[in-house]
Amino acid sequence: SVFYIYLLRENFAQVPDELYYAAKVDGTSDFKYLWKVMLPICRPTLVTITILKAIECWNSYVWPRLITDDPNYYLVSNGIQEIRENGFGRENIPAMMAAVVVISVPLIILFLIFRKKIMAGVSRGGTKG
Repeated sequence: SVFYIYLLRENFAQVPDELYYAAKVDGTSDFKYLWKVMLPICRPTLVTITILKAIECWNSYVWPRLITDDPNYYLVSNGIQEIRENGFGRENIPAMMAAVVVISVPLIILFLIFRKKIMAGVSRGGTKG
């Protein structure tokens, strides 16, 4: 996504050029510089992007509907739509709300576990300096 590219670009732009020059003086190859210097510096942003992409895949609704007609391969978010559509003319609101809670709990737990890393990556990638 464009947002992830923007975060990475801003994060890479914050790394001082002096680190690259110092690595070159030490005889480091470009790949080793990327692996040993850039990757550890950019790790919070990479972790943030990974977590946000996992959440995006978990919440995906359109893609499973486009690639398959078999309900066995639908994601959990597609199940809410199935509950809504199978209401026989009326929506089963309590069942839908229960499904939303069940779907949200893993994401909330994931966020609570990784909230410091997410905030560090987002705040670091969005500042210039």
